[in-house]
Amino acid sequence: MPGVVLEGVGARVGERVLFKDLSWTVQEGTRAAVVGPNGSGKSTLLKMMAGLREPDDGRVVYSGGARVGYLPQWGITTPEGTVWEEAERAFVRFREMERRVHALGEETARVDASRALKIAEEMASLQEAILSSGYYEREGEIHRVLRGLGFDEADFSRPCSTFSGGWQMRIALARLLLERPHVLLLDEPTNYLDLEARIWLRSFLEGWEGAVVTVSHDRDFLDALIDEVVEIFAGRVKRYRGTYSRYEAQRTQEISRLIKAYEAQQKERERLQTFIDRFRANANRASQVQARILRLEKMDEVALPPHLVPVHIRFPSAPSSSRVLVQTEGLGKAYGSREVLREVRLEVSREERVVIAGPNGVGKTTLLRILAGEDLAYTGTLRYGTGVVPGYFAQDVAERLSGPQTVLEEALRVAAGKEQEARDVLGAFLFRGEEVDKPLAVLSGGERSRLALARLFFSGANLLILDEPTNHLDLHTKDALLEALSSFEGGIVFVSHDAHFNRGLATRVLYVHEGTLREFPGPYDEFLRWWEETVIPSRTHTPHPSPPTRTESEAQRRRTERKALQRRLRRCEREEEEILLRLEAIEEELSWIHREMARPEVYTDGERTRTLKERLSTLEEEQIRLQGRWEEVAHEVETLKEALEE
Repeated sequence: MPGVVLEGVGARVGERVLFKDLSWTVQEGTRAAVVGPNGSGKSTLLKMMAGLREPDDGRVVYSGGARVGYLPQWGITTPEGTVWEEAERAFVRFREMERRVHALGEETARVDASRALKIAEEMASLQEAILSSGYYEREGEIHRVLRGLGFDEADFSRPCSTFSGGWQMRIALARLLLERPHVLLLDEPTNYLDLEARIWLRSFLEGWEGAVVTVSHDRDFLDALIDEVVEIFAGRVKRYRGTYSRYEAQRTQEISRLIKAYEAQQKERERLQTFIDRFRANANRASQVQARILRLEKMDEVALPPHLVPVHIRFPSAPSSSRVLVQTEGLGKAYGSREVLREVRLEVSREERVVIAGPNGVGKTTLLRILAGEDLAYTGTLRYGTGVVPGYFAQDVAERLSGPQTVLEEALRVAAGKEQEARDVLGAFLFRGEEVDKPLAVLSGGERSRLALARLFFSGANLLILDEPTNHLDLHTKDALLEALSSFEGGIVFVSHDAHFNRGLATRVLYVHEGTLREFPGPYDEFLRWWEETVIPSRTHTPHPSPPTRTESEAQRRRTERKALQRRLRRCEREEEEILLRLEAIEEELSWIHREMARPEVYTDGERTRTLKERLSTLEEEQIRLQGRWEEVAHEVETLKEALEE
């Protein structure tokens, strides 16, 4: 079976070990997320699997003629040509096969019968590969993928070079999906996708026949897609089976135990050191002092990795200002003859957190740039309230942070040379110790985003305007940022496609529709449901001329049916896993209740006994119900597996 096999793989940057001793087989059916703090080596691991970086230890083996496709986190520039031509390049190997078939057909007339038989076998093999690939239906598939990723038909004939960096990443992703590699490696694939494209990609990957390995900080995307987590943690790699939510719950418990062990050890070290310092000069206590010194030296240190040190980000008090921070009336913006925004009316007050939603390309970033004073070429009026200081986080600010200067030097540049203040703020964003001396050029995407956010601290802003602030951030930092922004005393206008972040922060939901700004009368979760159930289907089913397609081949029909079976199987396996996890928790609680009820101080307490019996009855009823459902799901899993093996 085609796949990628990692044998004792390790990676280092200078003297620092990123990870070591990773052995892992990735093949058809693998659905895995690689997680870890920013700078831990996640992108490095994907590059190794893609053959773009040699491992420092171990080796990477490609089995069964595996084809590997890789989407980097950023930095792709597509070749010359139109969007459609770039998508067509995904099928170049099948065109070569077709040419080979024609060449073999011509050769048949010139060779003897024995050679002709071998040629016929090769031709049959090539033709079957071409047919099963969907090559002859490629126009319909190209159309489906490009539309799913947000391209309008008018975009198909546009040169790739006329698109922004984010849209060029989409073009690269479209080609990669159309190439159908055996192993698909995606580094932050949703960073440049709007809500619709994220939902489409999630659905598309559910039916993927090969392996998918992704680095992503989008909880909703991960929960819908993966059933395995590979965590890079303090230089080691650990694998967890199950959904991302299950991993997170299990990891939270493990980290909690680690932090408790670390804190207990620190207290014990302090106690021993206090005794040593107090009685070191006391001859009568020399043996006791020496014994404690030995205990300190032999103590196995419980190391707490830097990213687990609690992150407490708190923005400075927002300068006083009027209640209304910014207002617009009749705001409009056009690029040539293309009108992006029209008649936009907006009012933002202190302590409001306003999310601007809508698909990419409708003018969300343009609106934020106007509100931040970055774009002055608009019509209509924009007024700031008294004492308002805007602070702007641009979508591509992390990519623009580069150069030979260090993290500290960049912070000092915006902190007016106040070194201690700069170090304190950088520490809050996990730049501690030697981390502040890192050159910007070697920072990971997440580290650059953290530094860009840290710079906002020095702006003295009371109106934050944030364009995709969570891009490239790990989940630990993202949660800390959410907490900090929730307690910010000023107002916030932001664009984000991270559903978890939006539902935690937004107090108002506005969305861009045909150039105008409309308000949704409800919380973000209700908006999300409405958008998925109403807006996306209406856009998807809008009549449009489709390119001509040929009649679906039998191989294509079988492939479609197989994808549907695989989607059902993954859903059932996830449900089965969740049921078994709950049954395990019920068993543990039942055992605890039985032990409690056997204790004399409990069974002599009528009220306590009654409470425990009620809980026992509730758990037993849930256990019976779940066991019945588990049998149904397990049977369906077996049936689906048998169908897929046929």
